[in-house]
This record gives sequence, C-alpha cells and structure tokens, in this order.
Amino acid sequence: MIHHKPSATNTHFAHEARSNGEEVGQAHRKLALDGVLTMALDAVPVLVLILNQNNQILHANLKTCQTFDRGLPDLLGLRFCELVECENAGSAPCGGGTGEACRTCGALLAVLESQNGQAACRECQILRRGGGGLEALDFRIDCRALALREERHTLFVATDISAEKRRDVLERIFFHDVLDRAAALQGIASLLADDALPLEDAKDDLSISASALIQEIRSHQMLVAAEKGRLELEISQVNSLEFLNGLKRSCWRHPVAAGRHIILAPDAAGFSLVTERAILNRVMGNLLKNALEASLPDSRITLGCQLGHSGPVFTCHNPGCMPADVQLQMFHRSFSTKGKGRGTGTYSVKLLTEKYLQGRVAFTSTPASGTTFEVTLPYALPMAAAAQP
Repeated sequence: MIHHKPSATNTHFAHEARSNGEEVGQAHRKLALDGVLTMALDAVPVLVLILNQNNQILHANLKTCQTFDRGLPDLLGLRFCELVECENAGSAPCGGGTGEACRTCGALLAVLESQNGQAACRECQILRRGGGGLEALDFRIDCRALALREERHTLFVATDISAEKRRDVLERIFFHDVLDRAAALQGIASLLADDALPLEDAKDDLSISASALIQEIRSHQMLVAAEKGRLELEISQVNSLEFLNGLKRSCWRHPVAAGRHIILAPDAAGFSLVTERAILNRVMGNLLKNALEASLPDSRITLGCQLGHSGPVFTCHNPGCMPADVQLQMFHRSFSTKGKGRGTGTYSVKLLTEKYLQGRVAFTSTPASGTTFEVTLPYALPMAAAAQP
C-alpha cells in the first residue's frame, strides 16, 4: 500500500491516504480465497472486520453485514466510522479519522496502536443519526496486527456494549442525584429535630427540597423513556420569561448554586412558543446545573432568550472556558469531567432537544468570552410530534 505524508491542511489526526477501489477489491479477493478464515469469521457473533493499513475494510463477517443490512461489496473500502455513520465522519476533511474530533476516538486509537504492533483494547462512543434521530453507540474495540498472504492487516473486533453502558451510567447518575436531594431533606429534618431551625422558617426549604427530589425522579424516568424511544409529549404554550424565572427559582437553592449568582440577561426577550415544557425544563436545567458546577464562587451564570433567525433561542452562559479535549467529547453519553459513572447531562440535552423538541443545541467556549450553550427551537412544535416515538 502507498501511504502519503499527513498534511496539516487536509487532516487533523490520521493520514488521509486511501486505497482505491481496485486495490481494495484485489486485497479482498485474496482474503476470500481462504475459505476457512471466512467461515471462522462468519461464526463469530460480534462485528469483525479486516482492515488494510489505510484503515479501510477489506473483509467483514456475516454479523456485520446483518447489523447494517448491507451486502459485503457495499462495505469494502469504508472505514469503521463511515460504516456506523458517525456524525463526525461526514465533517472530516478527508473522510473518517481525519477530523479534529477523531483525536479522541477509541476505535481509531486502537487501530493505530495495533499497526504499531501492540494488542489494543479501547472503548469507543459514537453519535450517529439513525432513522429515529440521534443515537448513541458504545463499542469495545479489540485490534490485533494480522499478517495474511504477505500483507499486513488489522483484525478489528467491535462488541456492542451500549446496553451495558446505558444501564451503568443512568443508574449511577440517578442514585447520585437522588441521594444529593435526599441528603438536603435529611439536613433540614435534623435541624428541626434538634430545634435548631423553627418550623416556620423550614417550610419553604422543605417544599423546595421535596419538589426537587420528585423532579430528579421524573427527569430520570424521562431520560430512560427517551433512550427507548417511548417518551410521551405534552405540548403546550410556554412564555419565555416566565419559564426562565421558574428555572432560576428552582435551582438557586440547589447545593451547586451556593455562592453563585443566577441572573437573567438584560436583553432577554418575552415571547410565547409552543413546545414540551417538561423536556425544555430538563434541557435548560441540565445546562444551568453544569454551568453552576463549572463556575467558581461568586460567578454570574446568565440565562437568556431571544427570537433568532431560525426560531426561539434559549442560552446559558458561564464565565469559564472548557479544555479542548472536553469540547470534542461534549455530547458523548459516557463522557464526564465529574468522574466515573457520570456523563448523561449534555448527552441528554442533545438527545432531548434534537429528537423530541425538533431543535438543535450548540456551544462556544473561549477564554475571552466564556462558555455559552444555545438551544434553538421551532416556533411551534407540531401536535403530531406528541404521537411520534
């Protein structure tokens, strides 16, 4: 195979060289001559690929073809990220592996390590747009160098661990947040029991803490239903300023808000839109909590809303700046800066906004301007959306 020197203008990570169709076809035919190899790979119940040195598919087992409902000839020459339709592959300058986000891709890193003679095992999180909207895929990737017919290849095995990851992350985040809320209730109850807090003074705190606990449980139910495509929508008219003021009141007593200031942008516009209030509350609530957690004491977190060119826009700004590697993985389900077992917050924001509110979410983060998340929605969510999975 002929390789070209990586060009800084063409690729952000892996080299851009690709074998042409004739080279790929010739290499595939050589592999197909080995009937025992083909039978052995077809008997494996997970995705198995044989890749060339340009990370392109030379052969795929039966499970792979069945999973993606495509014939083997259609897969030849693709890279793994192109096969699974990773949302970053289409924007990469020279195909899968050459985009800036590819620097953190576990699948690509495993391939490159195996090409250096190392047995590699990594986890890989991929966001793709399927027929039902945004989907998150999690794989465990095992790669080994493979020498066949005097050619150097990579044996690439992908095991789908999406269900395992989903259960683990959702359970951990749920128990963590519910225990936080329950601890707040217990703290107030202890003060009452010790006569350290008058009942009259505790009424509001008890009501807010209990409501927050119920909201956490309902939010978890909502995310689980959304993951399964079974979320039922209740569409209604929402006033922008009333909504943001309610969100502000619900979060200012949260522990992560201690010492921080939640304000409404001076130019926040008042308008009405037709949407799903509970989902919008979950989306903006997650962004607000993330902003509070990412901010130093005495920081100002600003909520805003405007009528943009494409529709209503809700914003959440904090003065901090995210590191580049955090920005690249921001919307991955299992990624978090908060430790193992966290990481559904911004993923759920993207999932709920795009799949159910029919909007889009974006962010900017620079040292000069801080971090701003923007949620752009349609003026009116069609009532028919309530019946869609």
